[in-house]
Amino acid sequence: MSVSFLEDISVSGDLSLSKSSPTLSITDTNTSSSSYAILAMTGRGMMSSYTRYIRVDANGNISFATGASTSSNYADTTFGRFSSLTNSSSGNQILITSESSSGPSTGAIKMKFEADQDASLGQYNECAIRIDEITGTNQKLDKRGRITLEAGGVDIFQAQTIVFDSMIPQVSRAIFPVRTDFTGNHLSTCALFTGGKVGMGTTSPTARLHVDHDTDSTSAFKVSYDGDDFFAILPNSSTIFELGDIEQLQDGAKIKGTYADILILDADCGINTSSPSEKLDVNGTVKANNYKGYVPHYQTGGFYHSSSSSSTTVYWLPTNYISEVTSSNYYNNWVAPYDGRVRKIIMRFTNGTTPTATSLAFKWAKNGSTQLSSYSATVTNAASINMKAVYTFSDANITFSEGDRIMLGFTTNGGTRRLYGFAYTVVFEYNKN
Repeated sequence: MSVSFLEDISVSGDLSLSKSSPTLSITDTNTSSSSYAILAMTGRGMMSSYTRYIRVDANGNISFATGASTSSNYADTTFGRFSSLTNSSSGNQILITSESSSGPSTGAIKMKFEADQDASLGQYNECAIRIDEITGTNQKLDKRGRITLEAGGVDIFQAQTIVFDSMIPQVSRAIFPVRTDFTGNHLSTCALFTGGKVGMGTTSPTARLHVDHDTDSTSAFKVSYDGDDFFAILPNSSTIFELGDIEQLQDGAKIKGTYADILILDADCGINTSSPSEKLDVNGTVKANNYKGYVPHYQTGGFYHSSSSSSTTVYWLPTNYISEVTSSNYYNNWVAPYDGRVRKIIMRFTNGTTPTATSLAFKWAKNGSTQLSSYSATVTNAASINMKAVYTFSDANITFSEGDRIMLGFTTNGGTRRLYGFAYTVVFEYNKN
């Protein structure tokens, strides 16, 4: 039996078709290209009701709408666990939700794409997700891309230069092998994964991580924490890399380099030690063909101090004589071979009468002129056979230039306070720059 209605019909009860291959046919007799064949369905609750419309246009396209007119908005659609949400607060969305007790794997969400392949018939159908941006009725070819199946992973293809700029960083965190290919020149915001290598700014990485930076004014690689940069690589001729708290110029260890030099600033450098105490602290043997900077030199000698005098009398240390004297002589002058300074003087009783002096200070003279400065030695075991006196000078205490005539001497606490038989060592530092 066939029933035909030329106008709208309304059924308040169930409408049932029961036959082999039953057909419910709704035909739009309006030949206008903008008209629809519409099936309206209403869901009614206690407090409200919603009517949604299935529309078929003249081109055979099916849509779900909130109204019967051609200008009505599209409606949300749900097919089981697959939902299409339109005009939501986050934009148009397609959602796939899981159910804790359904599906082939509990809680699983799966999307499956299949394409028939038949080499004998010459069929090589692409299995892909294609993404196009449409403005009005025009497809923008420079903003188009696709995700397709590739051997060993997924191929993300960019038709031009823009479409995947924001998406690639998310894809790079995928847990499956990923390769990105793109034909444009917008490499500064893209990453490429191919052959087990990662390329940034290059389509042909030659290392596991290959960064081809397009500027020498910004960092190609950087590690930061809490707003501070601790490691950065700048590919230019003045700075190869920096290490340390880079923004805090007074703190941290920074290593800057040029093509010829490496500089270590604001830090002590340790080799074979985890606790360097000097600018360069080497726990081991240092081998060098040449040396620049301050080089230590040691002058040793001895004297027998048995004279009585005041506490202001200076006794000059002899260089190759056995007695100290209070006047300038050939045997108590040094001639400096380089610019330099005196670093340390240490003296100790060796033989003879037991010392009676209890204090001692060091003095010096340059080119025959006695300097005003006096440096009180640290004395241990005073007035005994174990008496020792030592003083370590700062960099600027006693300095001289190449060719200067230098004298070093001492004073005691005067009178009969004598030292008798003493040996000494003077540590010079010559600057060989």
